[in-house]
Amino acid sequence: YTSSAQFSSMFERGEAEIGVGLRYQLGALQGLNQTLGGKLAYAIPKEGSIFVLNVMAIPKNSTHKDLAYALMDFWLSAEVQQKLAESGVDAPVNSEVSLPTGHFFNYSGQIVKPIYLLPETLASNLANWTALWKQYLGS
Repeated sequence: YTSSAQFSSMFERGEAEIGVGLRYQLGALQGLNQTLGGKLAYAIPKEGSIFVLNVMAIPKNSTHKDLAYALMDFWLSAEVQQKLAESGVDAPVNSEVSLPTGHFFNYSGQIVKPIYLLPETLASNLANWTALWKQYLGS
């Protein structure tokens, strides 16, 4: 697949049996899983998993830094983080958020061995990894 939208739709159409995805796709897959009668599951490898960080940034020359900080405070608040997680948008980063056991964004005990992929490692291996992906998994 070439886009995150295709990832879910391939499962929905029965064109995929397995896929490699990122955590932001879990919300959509959970909804699809209900439609498919609970046939989908996800696994985190025992070796660990790539740790992807979402970031927010304020441009150095921003003329509205106060508004940018207000937006960040709002987005990171427990109330908003709770709603984002419950809606399947993203995993919470606010430690005050509580999700039930079994919720797909409740990573309690799972994020113990994140794998940090340095940008220079990605850059130096990208061509080879892309070729291997195409060789074994298709274009």
